[in-house]
Amino acid sequence: MFNLFKNTPKTYKSLSEYPESWSILQENNQGFIVRLNAGYKEAIGNPEYPIKMGIAILIEGEHDESIATLKHSVEDAISELLNKDEGALVAVITGMKEPKFIEFLSYTKNNLDFATIHKTLKDKFPKIEVQMHASGDPEWVDYQSFLK
Repeated sequence: MFNLFKNTPKTYKSLSEYPESWSILQENNQGFIVRLNAGYKEAIGNPEYPIKMGIAILIEGEHDESIATLKHSVEDAISELLNKDEGALVAVITGMKEPKFIEFLSYTKNNLDFATIHKTLKDKFPKIEVQMHASGDPEWVDYQSFLK
């Protein structure tokens, strides 16, 4: 009669429809800085994007200026490769303790060619070590861990 006990399934938009809303979280005791796109809070658990893709680069021996330039260049390359309908960059984690690193966390669709993405980034940035990992995280657990 009133549908009081009926669960309405959550509806999701394409990731390209969510607003960009970046903020900085600093974890001093952990030795890293997180830049998080909180605009994807409503996309958590979107069944179209169940894969967590992490791309990490080592930044040992780099100066602050070159680190910032490298970070922006890799971030732009990842965004181009994902096309926002295939996935989206949700966080950038910079490790400040040795070994220094930058990790780019994205959530993507299942059907991406992760090997090609990895190869493209390695070819585009031949002077740095590009590591990549993709695994299932349908509840976006890693992203949620930064929201607390």
